[in-house]
Amino acid sequence: MNASICLAEDKLSQAGAEAVALDLQNAIPKGWTCTLGSQKGKMGHPHGLEEPLFRLDFANTNLTFREEIKPGQSQLMHPNLRLHFHAIAERERILKAIKAEQIYSWDIPILFAETKKYLIVTSPEWQNHYTEKTGNTTWGAGVYTEKANKAIAPLIKALREYCDAHK
Repeated sequence: MNASICLAEDKLSQAGAEAVALDLQNAIPKGWTCTLGSQKGKMGHPHGLEEPLFRLDFANTNLTFREEIKPGQSQLMHPNLRLHFHAIAERERILKAIKAEQIYSWDIPILFAETKKYLIVTSPEWQNHYTEKTGNTTWGAGVYTEKANKAIAPLIKALREYCDAHK
């Protein structure tokens, strides 16, 4: 493919990602932020999928909840969520990968929503995510306690409404 065509496609893709991020920042509840990540090689991906077109990270630093990460040790956390946006043209392949990856117990992809343009994927690890270092290993987990779910519920509701309006 011609280098100038690739550059033009990258600019279109970046403009689309920025437009979605701006739309969602205006659609989510007060106190939540939406951060766009689109640098190739830096977005990560759940097990079984490749990197997305772009990702959006949501956080609310005005809210906190405490999570017990080890017996007798807790961590103060802010509710957060990560979503990966893939081209809707990849729908069948991504849904097939999601189904195949259900056997894994870590970092599995799950379908969050879809719009006319995007298939939106998350992972259980990415809802109210935190990391913990044990020895030389750093691992992450999602938090689904009653307090954590209550803290993130308004964001999830707003995101689902946005996606439903863009089908």
